[in-house]
Amino acid sequence: MARIATVGWIGLAAALALGAAGCNRSQTQSQEPDPASANLAPADQSGQPAQDQTAAAPAQEAQYQGSPEQLSEAPQPPPPLPDYSQPPCPGDNYLWTPGYWGYSQAGYYWAPGAWVTAPFVGALWTPSYWGFSGGHYLWHAGYWGPHVGFYGGINYGFGYTGLGFSGGYWGNGVFNYNRLALNVGSGVHHVYDHAVVNYTPVNRISFNGPRGIGVQATASEGVAFRERRMEALPAQTQLRHEAVGNRAQFASENGGRPAMVAAPRGIEGGREAAAPPAAREAPGGNARPEAREPNAGPGARPEMPAARPESRAMPESRPEARPSIQRPEQARPAPAARPTERPAGPAPGGRPGPGEEQKKRP
Repeated sequence: MARIATVGWIGLAAALALGAAGCNRSQTQSQEPDPASANLAPADQSGQPAQDQTAAAPAQEAQYQGSPEQLSEAPQPPPPLPDYSQPPCPGDNYLWTPGYWGYSQAGYYWAPGAWVTAPFVGALWTPSYWGFSGGHYLWHAGYWGPHVGFYGGINYGFGYTGLGFSGGYWGNGVFNYNRLALNVGSGVHHVYDHAVVNYTPVNRISFNGPRGIGVQATASEGVAFRERRMEALPAQTQLRHEAVGNRAQFASENGGRPAMVAAPRGIEGGREAAAPPAAREAPGGNARPEAREPNAGPGARPEMPAARPESRAMPESRPEARPSIQRPEQARPAPAARPTERPAGPAPGGRPGPGEEQKKRP
């Protein structure tokens, strides 16, 4: 009997030891740094408070005032976010841009979420959001930049947890996808797994302010807002135009359940731009801000190159790559002729792979 009791105590002690080891292992895993934390700008060390982006909204979005498609001011808050599935990522270097409620003279309409090719290496998307200020709801347009800024603390899901973006990060010129946050398709080659931490509750609230999400921009998000940034790409604007022209996308028609919540296929950005000075990739793989030009103000935007035409002509050679023109009397035979044009590189992104089970918004 004593022997049985001894064996029982030994087994209990072993079970407790294994349980403790399991707890320690779990704590160790949860304490591993998230590589996507590089998407947040380094905190401002100047001691200046983060810029009030809600107060800056009217000037920032003045270009949309009076537009029949997207108004920057609304008398009532937007409807709750719809619950929907994310289509699989179609290929490398596509970034997810969450859907949002836009506002026109006919009311709120849903602009679908979409996978969009990044406009430059290191580009990250800060989503649009609505914020309450001065008795009205003001619309803040999304933008591309080297870090993720303030988007009202809205939990859009799919890596946009209310603070930053935990769906992946840039490294060595390619985007690495977190499979625990995003619906990764077969055309994606750089993946990893890391648990997602939600910084605001998982809910469907779609605006910042009273009776909505009551958070303010952090110092890090204030830095990102002051960096050089890039407006939505033409393909993103076109997707919004299509939404506002479709009555089935309006909340008054669908009761908050849009006909198309997400674009079924990835869309090409339509612009291949050099990274803004603040978004160039630093040695080590992650984008870091650089010193601004002396005359660049805090709200300066980079010049955007024009979109490429639909027809694809022969690529223009760089000046240094053009063969020199020699006069007949000066021409000398060369051992090997240099090519007059660069070989075509692979097309950005890839076609969607075989469909896989779509991931629900957390």
